[in-house]
Amino acid sequence: MDLRQKRLTGEEWNSLEVPVSKDELKILKLINKGYEDVSLSYNETTSMIGFIKISNDIELYHEYFYDNYFKTSINNFYSKSECPPFKSKKKKRKKKKIKTADKIRIANAHSKIEKVKSKIYEFILINILNKILTKDSHKRSFYYYTLTILKSYNIHNINTILIENIDHILNYYKQHIKKR
Repeated sequence: MDLRQKRLTGEEWNSLEVPVSKDELKILKLINKGYEDVSLSYNETTSMIGFIKISNDIELYHEYFYDNYFKTSINNFYSKSECPPFKSKKKKRKKKKIKTADKIRIANAHSKIEKVKSKIYEFILINILNKILTKDSHKRSFYYYTLTILKSYNIHNINTILIENIDHILNYYKQHIKKR
């Protein structure tokens, strides 16, 4: 038996030192954290607030993003459907001003938002919501179910005003969906 150490060849050295990819690293961290907390849930989908990376006074930003990004889509939906518009039961509070630095950050992120709309959770919900208007009852049921399931996902900082509107619409269409 030969127990002498030899120098590794370049091929052997490279096979030992392969770095872990970002996706594998996320999975390894999830496994590590899941060992301690078995009820851990993890979802990479980002909300609008998560995409822009805002962390203070989130309710103010929910109103701002709803008014500037989601309101026209929701109003278009209400005008095309028979569903009555949602009336919020929350008291209107005095509008606070968004800080100028945050407005600049949002304005700079606007072009990025347009590019990655398909990956931002609220835009995904609005896209599926608009598909509920289809005439085919089978497809309507499919999109209703998809929207219900997507809404149940654990995503941080979802726009609460948008979710209230979607809940209202889903409750309206609940009676129009045929169960099999």
